[in-house]
Amino acid sequence: MEADQMASLLKVKKKDIQPVLKSLGNANLASLYIEKDKIKLAKISWQGLNEIGEINLKYGLGKDSYENYTAEGYR
Repeated sequence: MEADQMASLLKVKKKDIQPVLKSLGNANLASLYIEKDKIKLAKISWQGLNEIGEINLKYGLGKDSYENYTAEGYR
């Protein structure tokens, strides 16, 4: 994904995303983001954002996620 697409996805100005990408240097970061009701994992580097794939969260998101986690007996 190019910087313009990232800016659109993050709802920031296109000129504001370039300094952020340049500041990453050689670092590679991973991030979760939501696109059209799907949770996706992406690698972020100075070259842009590379989508890795969709994520299926077993316990869901939001206020009930911890309750779902504890209901499974993991805590």
